[in-house]
Amino acid sequence: PGNPPPPTPPPAPPMQPRCAPAREALPQTEGAGEDRPLARAFSAAPTAVAAADSGGDSDAGSDVDWISRRLQHRPTAVSDSGEDDDSLHQAAAAAARAESRRRAAAGAVAGARLAAQAPTQRLAIRSARPGGPLAAAPSRKRPLLLGAAAGGRAFPWGGPVHVAGAGPAAPRPLAIASHNVGGLTSASAVAMSFLAWDRAGFDIVAVQETWADRNSGRTAAELELFLDDVARAADRPSYKVVWGSASGVAHLPGGCGVAVFFRADPLLRVSLEAASPCARAMRVAVKWAGHAFTLTNGYWPAEGSVPRLAFASDTLGPMLHASPARPHLVVGDFNWVEDSARDRRGLGSAVAAGSPPEAAAWGGLAAGFQDVFRRFHPTGRSGMTFHRMGEGSETARVARLDRAYADPALLPHLSYKGVVAHGRGDHHILSLSLRPAAGERHGPGRRPVRAGLFASPAAAASIATFVQGVTSAAAAVPDEDVLDFFAVVKKYYGHKLRALQARESTARAHARATVAGAQHAASQALDRLADGADAAAGNGQQALMRAVEAQAALRTAERAAALPAAAKGRAAAAVRNERASPSLTAFLRGHAGPAHIDGMWKDGGLALDNAGIVGALSGHYAGVSAGGPRDASAQADVTAALRADLDVPDNAPHSARRMPAAAAAAAGSLTVTEAEVRAVFMEAPGGTSAGPDGLPYEAWRVCNGVWAGLLARVFTAMVREDRLLPGFNDGTITPLPKPGVPDVRVAAAWRPITLLEALYRILARVLVVRFGPAMAPCIGAEQTAFLTGRDIRDSLTEVFVVLAELAAQGGGGAVVLLDIAKAYDTVDRDFLFTVMTEMGASEGMLRWVRLLLR
Repeated sequence: PGNPPPPTPPPAPPMQPRCAPAREALPQTEGAGEDRPLARAFSAAPTAVAAADSGGDSDAGSDVDWISRRLQHRPTAVSDSGEDDDSLHQAAAAAARAESRRRAAAGAVAGARLAAQAPTQRLAIRSARPGGPLAAAPSRKRPLLLGAAAGGRAFPWGGPVHVAGAGPAAPRPLAIASHNVGGLTSASAVAMSFLAWDRAGFDIVAVQETWADRNSGRTAAELELFLDDVARAADRPSYKVVWGSASGVAHLPGGCGVAVFFRADPLLRVSLEAASPCARAMRVAVKWAGHAFTLTNGYWPAEGSVPRLAFASDTLGPMLHASPARPHLVVGDFNWVEDSARDRRGLGSAVAAGSPPEAAAWGGLAAGFQDVFRRFHPTGRSGMTFHRMGEGSETARVARLDRAYADPALLPHLSYKGVVAHGRGDHHILSLSLRPAAGERHGPGRRPVRAGLFASPAAAASIATFVQGVTSAAAAVPDEDVLDFFAVVKKYYGHKLRALQARESTARAHARATVAGAQHAASQALDRLADGADAAAGNGQQALMRAVEAQAALRTAERAAALPAAAKGRAAAAVRNERASPSLTAFLRGHAGPAHIDGMWKDGGLALDNAGIVGALSGHYAGVSAGGPRDASAQADVTAALRADLDVPDNAPHSARRMPAAAAAAAGSLTVTEAEVRAVFMEAPGGTSAGPDGLPYEAWRVCNGVWAGLLARVFTAMVREDRLLPGFNDGTITPLPKPGVPDVRVAAAWRPITLLEALYRILARVLVVRFGPAMAPCIGAEQTAFLTGRDIRDSLTEVFVVLAELAAQGGGGAVVLLDIAKAYDTVDRDFLFTVMTEMGASEGMLRWVRLLLR
């Protein structure tokens, strides 16, 4: 109260990405920044640099100018006692830090008030204070993966706090497709299909003729690896796969395999219920946004009516009747049409009207089911998915072989979206849309910067220009201001990376425009061919040629679009130099377990909504991390015993040893060097998940590690000033399922994994490298993990040696395995510091540990 709100930014330009920060129109007060060393440092820094983006909306000079203005207009304390410039600057810096803390407290109070009004659906868990319980509180940062949040309300001094009842009302419709791919026999075939599905935005794709696990095709494991490689090369999320066939299944003649591909989505659950031995039909259970229905995917024989009738009675009928009492959606390649006059057209000869015997058999199996297309187009002749273009009009024909049937309970929510043209094979893609029945509200979620962004030449050039401009300006920033400077830089850097990421997505969309145009042309040509007007006017041959040419153009465009991703996929397979197999895939990937939390037991009942699930998990995690009561006398006894053991001469066997004083002093140095940060850059793993800020390791390793010098100064400033960057030790809690747990609806069945910011992990790794040499001499050989040169498998070897010795002596024994639950969270921090002091840790080491554990 009493502080003016921050200036309102001007409206963003029409084409500016949502994630790009709007540069504030800061008031130009008289003499603003003239007496501030930080402002003078910025004005002296080089800002006239080349444009960061070709045709972009900002350059590195304006980036630095924007950061400079943000820092120049920080609140300051003005003294009239005639202090010199340094004193004035110190007072200003102190006031700025106090204002920052006040703003953080104000944001926390506002968040608590909102939390009391409406429960939030996400959780931020911070490091516990020494000896205290794990703190679980609503966060001012972006929504965490522990729960879905709803809507957003911005606070003046913080990020969005999401409140139930605000924001988007429901998830977007679920895009469902049926596609006969004609055999996924190569990386190119997988790439063309994947990119077609991705362009159309399909969430679930029922696929026929996969040719997986056949002598003429690829194994399911190979196809999954191809799919992951192509998705990674295209920088797009991949699909998970439920196969209706598996290695070792004896396919009947013509059984080319079916599968269901689906996108990973917190709302979407897909699980296999049944698959036929002939690899022609499968049934999966689908749960999404209030819907729980059965999706049956079938590939009917093409050899004639007799095999099709046998398939209907022996395979599809039992599968439909044995399914649980849920609404049904049946899709697939039927290889027959109900009404030849409306659903089939051949240019060379007349098509006989009437219904085949399969229609009667299907009507008996699916009584009450309705053709989704016919619900919207009762008499239409469009929607043809099958096309076969021969050398002349005599062999050309189109038909509506790919269809979808739904029972009345699901029909009100289903829409027919049309046919998506596809260049490979002789089937286009049937597209449906399912509207949510009752969706939970969700916020925007985290927006991590994808590692693939840094492999883009255009984005890399823009990032390099920005980083070079900022690091050049940082060279003139005093050490006492580097934390405030970097806090603004880091926030703006995240905005810029997300803007570049959005621009890359736009560029990919433009690159796909050729394919979209070819798809539209092919669909139009196919519709005109099916309409028959050209044939009636005597222009059937011309219509056929237009359709053939449009299909060829689409195939060429799709192959060109898929070529880079397919090439990278083949290269990745070549690097692996191995043939995929189900056993190898299972070994490498392990047991995935459940991917979603459908419900959670809480207070004797089953919580099914997001808020209840989050409450059950957060309460459990806070409870197990709080630890038990401390026994001061026991701690004193342990400390006295340790001190007595340390006083034993070093040459005595099995005695404790203090750290060498010189090594402890070096490990506790309060200065982090650029070389230390660069060494961590060299060994840091790529492709790891980002923390709450969304910035991965790759964001700081760009430009040959040019960030290293500035990060070293930032880390040094944190320990010297005894304060962290905003959000530095915040983490995102991601529950992962424990293997072999009988009931996944119990909170204890989910292991909480904390994703910390990349900067936190970089500093922690610097300290690990430092502390290792100092601690190794005083840690006994029985500790076999977490130290350089030691291997945790040595403990197993020692156990086997002891067992062998007992067997040789003919005696018995007992092996006692002890595990402290949540040891790192429940340890008494004060006792930890006491033991470190007794072991000879330097004051610098203690300062570093206290800084990271606050």
